Formats: sequence, C-alpha cells, structure tokens
Amino acid sequence: MDETPEQAQPAMVADVAQSCEQCGFTLEDYRKVGRLGCSACYQAFRAEIVPALAKMHHGVKHQGKVPSGLADTIALSEQLEALKAEQREAIEKEDFEAAAKLRDQIHALEGKEV
Repeated sequence: MDETPEQAQPAMVADVAQSCEQCGFTLEDYRKVGRLGCSACYQAFRAEIVPALAKMHHGVKHQGKVPSGLADTIALSEQLEALKAEQREAIEKEDFEAAAKLRDQIHALEGKEV
C-alpha cells in the first residue's frame, strides 16, 4: 500500500472484488462491520480500502517509530557509514589527503558511540 492520498481514488464497483477468495467475506460484509475477514481481504478489497485509509490517516504507508533513546545511535551509525563510503571513494581516487581527513572524522565519531 504505497499510494499517496492523491493516488488513492474512490473505488468503482467493478474495480473491487465482490468477495474474498480465501475466506468468503464479501464487500458488503466489510461495509457493514468495518473490518475484514482475513489477510487476503486486504488485496481483494484494496481499491475500497486504500482511499478509506488515506482519509483516516496521514497517508497509507506505515513508517514506524524509533524509540527516542535509539534515534541518536541510529543517526550516528548512518553518519559513520556515509563517511566510510566517502573515504572509500577518496581512496579509489587516490585523494589520500581527503581520505586522511575523513579517517580522523570517523575516529572522532567512533569515540562518541553510545
């Protein structure tokens, strides 16, 4: 479900399966009770579900959350990986001055690791 709310268009009756092949739950059942019968229903009724999710939430893609204590650790790890990649490129280009500066930055950040 990677569509943005702008891409999520109201479902036409012909676009939506009338029942789930796996559990037999019907589109009418979904509309009455507001929930689905099984995981396969998400695909069967996708054209109806995506626009409804877009209206209920801030989009239709789950991005998750990072615990506040881990956010800094993850950011530091990503920064270290970026610097190491930059250093590898500098070495390949035989720019050893830049590689040495990057090495020093990497060592300084590795000293900060939590």
